[in-house]
Amino acid sequence: MKRWMGPANFTCPEVEIDFRVGGTYRAMITSPARGENWFGGVYREIVENKRLVFTFTWDNDGPSAGIETLVTITFEEKGGKTVQTFHQRPFLSVERRDSHVGGWTSAFDKLAAYAARIAKEHSA
Repeated sequence: MKRWMGPANFTCPEVEIDFRVGGTYRAMITSPARGENWFGGVYREIVENKRLVFTFTWDNDGPSAGIETLVTITFEEKGGKTVQTFHQRPFLSVERRDSHVGGWTSAFDKLAAYAARIAKEHSA
């Protein structure tokens, strides 16, 4: 998670994960322009290779601070590839929702690049 969490131009230097149902996570992303941004939550459901459900709350003083959202990620095999579906709710406004869409999309792009790099290293 340290290698890919956060939008472009952010790093994730701090992560603590207790990856089990009922376990918690806490992490911090940072950038020169935005400074430190802490967030965390609780794992509600973990079904290996199928589904991940967890809460997400920002610990900062920004426009989404203190609002607990629920994130559901599903994984499905289609044509030899894994299709990931991502859903997060609720948001106070369309603008807050859209800002998260951009952030998660960027983080998942970083994750894909990291996974491709690892796959290449293991195939060499």
